[in-house]
Amino acid sequence: MIQTTLQELLKLADLPASLAGRVHLSGGDPVYRTPFRIGEAAGAALGAVGLLLAQLRELQNGVRSDVSVDARTAGASMRSSRYILVN
Repeated sequence: MIQTTLQELLKLADLPASLAGRVHLSGGDPVYRTPFRIGEAAGAALGAVGLLLAQLRELQNGVRSDVSVDARTAGASMRSSRYILVN
């Protein structure tokens, strides 16, 4: 399910969906008690960002990198603003 979401994001960015094969996604929902698939959405979004950064690196120095994202950790990062204390 996460791979499908990632492929859709890549298509929106006019990138070939086949690039999704370079992203390894582990874990899954539920991350929080909610009907929304936060872990899947966050994992796909961060996987797409990581893939684009890996492609930039490959253009710079020719080193090809794959991307690995844990969906539970990615989902938890979506709530990180709740843990910041502003005085």
